[in-house]
Amino acid sequence: MNELNSKRIVLIEDDPDFLNMLTIRLEVNGFKVSATAGALEGLRLVQEQMPDLVILDLRMPGFETSGSTGTTLVDRHMGLKICRMIKFDTRLHHIPVLMLTASDSFEDIEQAVHSGANAYLMKTDVMEFLIKEVERMSGLKSNGIQQAKADGMNSEKHIQAGKLSFEIFK
Repeated sequence: MNELNSKRIVLIEDDPDFLNMLTIRLEVNGFKVSATAGALEGLRLVQEQMPDLVILDLRMPGFETSGSTGTTLVDRHMGLKICRMIKFDTRLHHIPVLMLTASDSFEDIEQAVHSGANAYLMKTDVMEFLIKEVERMSGLKSNGIQQAKADGMNSEKHIQAGKLSFEIFK
C-alpha cells in the first residue's frame, strides 16, 4: 500500500450533497474516507479510527431537542465543540483538524483557532486547493498555500491570529 492510500480522513459535514462530492473527490485522490453528517457520530468515528486528519464543518445539527416538535437545531458552534473535544482528548489531540465552512467571519476564524483547529478553509467549488491542503495537512505536501499561489489562486483574506496565520481562498 502506498503512502497516499494509507491516509485516513474522517469527514463531518451536514450538507449531504457537499458530503458526497467531497468524499468522492478525496477517494479519487487516494484517501480512505469515513464520512458522516452527524457531529457526535463523527466524534465517535475519530475516537475509533484515529484518522490522519479530521475535516469538520463549523455549523451543523446539534443535539435533538426534547420538546414536542422533536426538531434538530443547527448549532452555530457545534463544529467548534467537536474540535475542542478532539483537542482536549489526550488520545486525539495530535490529529490535525481542518475546519471547512461557508463562513468567512473573523469571529468564527478566531473561535476556530481558540478551539484548536489547525486550518480554516472556505467551502468552494474549486476542489483543487482543498485537496492540496488535505494532502499537506496529512503530511504529504510541504505547503498547500504556496502551491495554491503557484497554481494561480489568489488569497482573498490573510488573517494573523497570534502565532497562527490563515489564508482564506474563495
